[in-house]
Amino acid sequence: MRTKGGLIQEEDKNLQIINAVPSVTFALFSGFGSFVGWFGLGLGTKLLRLPPSSEFARFCAATGCAYIMGKSMYNGTVRVSPVVLLKEAEGRMKMELANIILTKHSDDEYLVKAVKKHFFAEHLFDDLHQDQQLFRWHPHRSYTDSVCRKNEGN
Repeated sequence: MRTKGGLIQEEDKNLQIINAVPSVTFALFSGFGSFVGWFGLGLGTKLLRLPPSSEFARFCAATGCAYIMGKSMYNGTVRVSPVVLLKEAEGRMKMELANIILTKHSDDEYLVKAVKKHFFAEHLFDDLHQDQQLFRWHPHRSYTDSVCRKNEGN
């Protein structure tokens, strides 16, 4: 949307927030994962009455847990971000996101289902393409009747 221009300040702010959220969740959950890995291994050996772990083993457990938790939360947040943006955004931003999902990510059932939740497909026939139907997506709770408006001027 930034390349097309005409982005208002509120839309730009929303895009910056949506872009920052996955990185923040990665950092938070990586920190939590390293905490769990470091102290969990030490506590686990005490509870199981095993000899204490070496610092290297605790470091490996901390980095492994940090990576696994941070990466999984990052991926989950990235996956949910377009759905949240579809739900919260209005107007042009919502239409552009739906267009991107339907053209570039039409094989992703989760995202297409989210688009169908907010838009409905209108099946049209055109004189140029009589063999195939054309789809035009409209937001729910909207009504446009372009034929009536054209005839009113006559």
